[in-house]
Amino acid sequence: MLVFLKRGILIPIGARCCPEHVYKRQLNFDSLSLIRANQVDQLVCDVKHLEEILKDCRLILEKQQTFDFDDPCSLEDKDYYNFTGLHKGNLNLNIISCYRNLLHHVLDQFDSVVARIKSMRTSYIRSIRIAVATFCAKMRLGLSNRVLSTLFHIKDERVVSRIIHQVTNALIKDFVPAYLGFDHISRESVLNYHQTAIANVLFTDNEDQVVLVMDGTYLYVQKSSHNELQRRTFSTHKHRHLIKPMIITTTVRILFL
Repeated sequence: MLVFLKRGILIPIGARCCPEHVYKRQLNFDSLSLIRANQVDQLVCDVKHLEEILKDCRLILEKQQTFDFDDPCSLEDKDYYNFTGLHKGNLNLNIISCYRNLLHHVLDQFDSVVARIKSMRTSYIRSIRIAVATFCAKMRLGLSNRVLSTLFHIKDERVVSRIIHQVTNALIKDFVPAYLGFDHISRESVLNYHQTAIANVLFTDNEDQVVLVMDGTYLYVQKSSHNELQRRTFSTHKHRHLIKPMIITTTVRILFL
């Protein structure tokens, strides 16, 4: 019935599909966008069949969530940014379905992060998109796990904690090496694309020199209930709990954190 509502295609009773295409007893968004009608049949409904269609539509509408990150078309770009700090961009379902191998070039920010995560799998509790949205909302808004469980319709705060831990590990494994660290970019790329002209004029004597910017700052954190972490984050200079990251960047783009 979801295929009929989203795509205008009525799938006959008894049709089957692989479990990997199903999320919460419905087709996931990627599989839904690939469905095409191969023929046009005249629809003949008796009273019983029509009652079943109306009943299924009613059930789907009752289960409709306040906001649904599983369907990229259900939220505006501003909604994505407000919750996650990432822009959604403009999605084109025809482009997505025709150029699956160029997915990371088509999608923008939030969807690019989701496309990068390969070590996570969709479960019956949450999809990868919901997991990433939950993690980003936690980082951006600082909401409690209990509030996040309500917003994202997740069972309880312990499940939210587990999801955030899973996304953290997946980002460290799949996303971070491609964008942070000295190994993700070559010296030639830095010189050609990530070094400003003013940096060359002020700080270099020849064209082969790379200019790096090092910056350290204070990020204040709450007092932890973990005794060891509490001692490690307390600053005797500032008399507050904090961390001091040292960021090494080019004059254009972050290289290492």
